[in-house]
Amino acid sequence: MTTVKTTHRPVWVDQSDPKDEIRFDMSSMVDLGLEPLPTINRLLDDMRPCQSFHLVFQKEPTLLYTILEAKGFERYSEWKKGIWNVYFRRSECANLLKGKTRKD
Repeated sequence: MTTVKTTHRPVWVDQSDPKDEIRFDMSSMVDLGLEPLPTINRLLDDMRPCQSFHLVFQKEPTLLYTILEAKGFERYSEWKKGIWNVYFRRSECANLLKGKTRKD
């Protein structure tokens, strides 16, 4: 799978309701020497189809990109105030949203 690097924040990130997204800061787990991947997988399994997952960490989680892209997730990453904010959503969500039409 090819990852496209973008400098523009995708619309889906801005349209995601922060109250509805799943947010996970894995810093404390890593600091304690715990493996965060089982927790991340459990959170992702509980996601609704177009819900977003917001991961926060002090280092860019590049290995996680590969793992989640292989599972069908797309992502957007940004470095902000010394912290990586990475947003994931299922790639299939884009197709689901295209099928919806707005009625005026």
